[in-house]
Amino acid sequence: MTHILSTLREWLSRRLRQLKLRNELRARLDLELYVHSLAMREALQEAEEKVRIEITLRIQAEQKARKEAEARLDIERVTRRDAERRVGWFSGSARRADPETIAKAHREMMSRVEAEQRAVAIVRCHNPERPRRQP
Repeated sequence: MTHILSTLREWLSRRLRQLKLRNELRARLDLELYVHSLAMREALQEAEEKVRIEITLRIQAEQKARKEAEARLDIERVTRRDAERRVGWFSGSARRADPETIAKAHREMMSRVEAEQRAVAIVRCHNPERPRRQP
């Protein structure tokens, strides 16, 4: 019976050591999991912060680009308006003239040209010794 008690005692001692070892390993594993979860949480927070910063920078860049584009559009509008105003100023009188005025001015110009051509023809007829120009 002593032998059985001794064997039982040894078995219980081994079993107790195994359980202590198992509990120690479980505690280490729990600690490693806790440390790992803290590291993962910290990495996640850093990544979220980087993403926030990147989004903020992109938004600022887009706002800056939009402002620059609007400024260029404003410059183009002003330039176009000035050009249209100048064109209107240069050709304004021709636009405002009515068709009868234009026709009258054309008739007067043509009559002057014809009168000048007649005068040149008369001068040539009275001065035959003067050589004619070759066209």
